[in-house]
Amino acid sequence: DAAGPLIAEARSLCRAGAALWRRARGEESAEDPASLRRTWLQMMRQSLSGVHEGPEGAWLRALRCAVLARLCPEPTAEVQQRLLKRVAWEQGGKRGSDAPCRGQVLVLPLGVFTCWQTLLLVGACRWLGADATVVRRAAAGTPAVVFRTAEGQAAK
Repeated sequence: DAAGPLIAEARSLCRAGAALWRRARGEESAEDPASLRRTWLQMMRQSLSGVHEGPEGAWLRALRCAVLARLCPEPTAEVQQRLLKRVAWEQGGKRGSDAPCRGQVLVLPLGVFTCWQTLLLVGACRWLGADATVVRRAAAGTPAVVFRTAEGQAAK
């Protein structure tokens, strides 16, 4: 399955995000699925609480946008583009040299990942110092680049 490595890379990014979140709170990092799920639920709850202060404030605003995007009744290509820009914009500049995923680029094909998953992963990439490229796979030919966080805008 060609999607396997992409999904594994996304999971790795999510584990890195959970570890960073737990470290920032002085908690021990845990890799078991139950701990990872609890950590991500904690992040989502905090993002929806409206309290977005501190070093993770930008991440929480981006995560809130991604979580609320699930409620969008009609995620057209234009709406998806605006949401991608918003999530990337909320994060602003990338983290410094302490970023756990600095220099990495994650390719996110729409179709392998849902719109909501893509938004969450774009926000996580920016929070962790990585870049993301969102592509739309075509039935024939090469995938079309939809969005690049390195440029912060739609691909031309």
